[in-house]
Amino acid sequence: MLVRFSVENFKSIREEQTLSMVASNYEKELPENVIELDVLGLKGVNLLKSAVIYGANASGKSNLLKAMEFMRNFVENSATEIKPGEDIKIEPFLLDSESQGEPTSFEMTIIVADVRFDYGFSLDDELVHEEWLIGYPKGRPSVYFERELEENGYYAYRFGRYVKKDINLLNKTRDNNLFLSIAAQFNNEQLLPIYNWFSTQLLDIGPATIMGLPFKSSSSNAIVQKSGELKEQFLTLLRWADSSIEDVQLKPVDIDLNEMPGEFKQFLDSYNDLLEKAGGVKLEELLVDARFKRRKTENGEHAEFTVGQESSGTLRLYSILGPFLQVNENGVCAFIDELDTSLHPHILRNLIIQFNSNDFNTAGAQLIFTTHDSTLLSADLFRRDQIWLTEKSYEGNTVLYPLSDYKVRKGESLQKGYLAGRYGAIPFFGSNIVVNE
Repeated sequence: MLVRFSVENFKSIREEQTLSMVASNYEKELPENVIELDVLGLKGVNLLKSAVIYGANASGKSNLLKAMEFMRNFVENSATEIKPGEDIKIEPFLLDSESQGEPTSFEMTIIVADVRFDYGFSLDDELVHEEWLIGYPKGRPSVYFERELEENGYYAYRFGRYVKKDINLLNKTRDNNLFLSIAAQFNNEQLLPIYNWFSTQLLDIGPATIMGLPFKSSSSNAIVQKSGELKEQFLTLLRWADSSIEDVQLKPVDIDLNEMPGEFKQFLDSYNDLLEKAGGVKLEELLVDARFKRRKTENGEHAEFTVGQESSGTLRLYSILGPFLQVNENGVCAFIDELDTSLHPHILRNLIIQFNSNDFNTAGAQLIFTTHDSTLLSADLFRRDQIWLTEKSYEGNTVLYPLSDYKVRKGESLQKGYLAGRYGAIPFFGSNIVVNE
């Protein structure tokens, strides 16, 4: 589970900003929205099941999630995908010259096997400057390893009692990858669980996941291809949102890109180019044709609707239900930008209610998402510590803060207060737009 995430000097984020999933002890409402813990190193701490982020366009909401995505991907791939001497594709804050020359920093506090860990690193576009892992196996902080770049260009390492110094691993760790990633590649017993958390327990439900509708391996298609309780849950939710859908069948595809909706055609075109460069597997072997079986009202028989005949809302819901159910089943932490895209507010609201319920979310799953849908700002859906806001300062840097920083009167409409600008994080128009007269 995720306890907190901090980032500094990344895109629009200049000073360190922290998203905390720690439940405030002052908030007593909606107890189902809280995960109760008994974890070493986190005495008296409970976590939130979900967090929603609001803010004006270009205020930095998406950049916060991109920072989480970068950290996850760099942990998972720095040992295998970054070649010696290759630049690290990192973008610091660009609106002042001092920040451009400073490293970017990431840190997460996570729970792995009921133990708290603090893991982080700092880097620039050429090399890693620092990396650290602090664990709390007995409830107190203990250094697992620390790595720091010295002025002479060499790294100083420090190891604690829980991780043995391995010269072979040190020699294999280059200046543009992470020691954690290298150690995991060689199955280091102490560090592999931390790496696996980033690899399997932190999920980015990004465009590739959502736009993967035609692929056999997509979460939704993988569920539909099997029988059992998870598939029935999936179909129940799909029917709940669209009552005329009775079933979904997947058929081998004889692909004609020209018949696909524009956004899917563009996605498949780019994927096909990659396959051609790699050689070997044909795109058709990776694809399926989803057919939505809808009930005819006149005689109870069924008609099949292709992907091209379905609405963007139905396709969005279909593609997102798979990750939604798998996140819950596996108890992972997922983040998604603009969850509300193409979804009716009532559908989105009920999905969130479902996710926060103890009957559905039994494995400690967490969901972090951005949205502009102000109808979700309701005291019967979210606690104040679950609602986060982003705002741009005069200098152009992102500031992140929770609604719990504000005193909200009992019974006050959060939606009206937000739209009225009481909590900030809304667009500011200095003057009316003037069109050529």
